[in-house]
Amino acid sequence: MSKKNILFVHPLTGNAYELYKAFDRNPNVNIISLLDSTAKSKPSLLSKIRYKLKLHQDVYEINKKLLSYDISNMDILFVVKGNEIHPKTLKKLKKKFPSMTLIHWALDDMSGWHTKSIFLHFGLKLFDIVYTTKTYNLSQLKDMGVKNVKYINQAYSQDIHAKPKHCEPQFSHKVLFIGRAEIERFRSMEFLAKNDIEINIYGIGWHKQIYQNHHKNLIIHDMPLY
Repeated sequence: MSKKNILFVHPLTGNAYELYKAFDRNPNVNIISLLDSTAKSKPSLLSKIRYKLKLHQDVYEINKKLLSYDISNMDILFVVKGNEIHPKTLKKLKKKFPSMTLIHWALDDMSGWHTKSIFLHFGLKLFDIVYTTKTYNLSQLKDMGVKNVKYINQAYSQDIHAKPKHCEPQFSHKVLFIGRAEIERFRSMEFLAKNDIEINIYGIGWHKQIYQNHHKNLIIHDMPLY
């Protein structure tokens, strides 16, 4: 079986880099990164304004690179949370490389506006496959016009994910949740709390009034952990 050539579209940082490493360990694929820099660029004032307007600035010139580079030998275009990729770019790629499979993957909720751009909202339906880690996104993304939505669970690998070298005692809990405040997450943890499971919650947005009338087993710290 010949190897699949995969073009990986995202800076090699954070969760995306862990995903890239997983591909790199697969003997059946050749993984190539579109972006050669792992450094995060410092956002300008214009970038911040465009981010608020959901018109994310393409600071890495991803659209330009996708349309100007010779990627004719790629079997798969694998995009991680493509907030900067314009729908017109995807249309041109599909026309220019009809045999190439366009795949989108993201950890975040792709139905909510708090995690996506206008570009991604209208571009998702142009991908051949959209992977989500959220079960409730399956029907929501289909309602948005995405034809092929697949659910994929999250996992941990000792070879890929780095363990923390030291953990501060105040962050040592039996059950811990780290993440942005979302009502679906809150309801799930309320269910666990009502079944005698104490959960310590860290993240942004938990100070809002809607989350204040919670079960005693939910301990909200209202601070992010990185």
